[in-house]
Amino acid sequence: MNRDVRGVSLRRRPRPETWILLVMVMVVVATWCIGWGRYSATWSQPRIVPTEPGAWVPTSGGRIRVVSIDQRPEIIDGFSGPLRQEGEVFVVARFEFHKDPGDVAPDCRLSLVFDDGMVVNKPGNTAIRDVPSYCLGETDVEVGEAVFAIPVERAEHVIGVGHAVRFGEMQLLRPA
Repeated sequence: MNRDVRGVSLRRRPRPETWILLVMVMVVVATWCIGWGRYSATWSQPRIVPTEPGAWVPTSGGRIRVVSIDQRPEIIDGFSGPLRQEGEVFVVARFEFHKDPGDVAPDCRLSLVFDDGMVVNKPGNTAIRDVPSYCLGETDVEVGEAVFAIPVERAEHVIGVGHAVRFGEMQLLRPA
């Protein structure tokens, strides 16, 4: 046995190699990154909850329903006349909104929903129309429309419009 002059053993103590610790740390970090990536991919798109066609849906400040969804190659802007965009079609969702008494800030924002789960939150056009694209809250019953400009090849995949109820959940509204 190897001993020094004081009688202490000179044999190396058993300890884990540095590369083993490095591999373990890398596995833990890779597992965390993959798990976080899967979680965010699963929950980044809102969960679509279908409702009955023509149904009234409660929203903050009242209730809303979709009356019609039309696709048009052009729309009439009250300020500049006909609007047409090459390779795009306009989707016009007309809605009715009933305001709760006493509410001052009703929410009637709509999003376009496709059959693959994709959601377009922002209307693609800010045309000046005879029907407002928002809820004014001035009357108890209002009619409005949301206008979206989408590529022509996506037009057949529209299944309705969505209204966000809470974070991560969107109710699918369809006309009767």
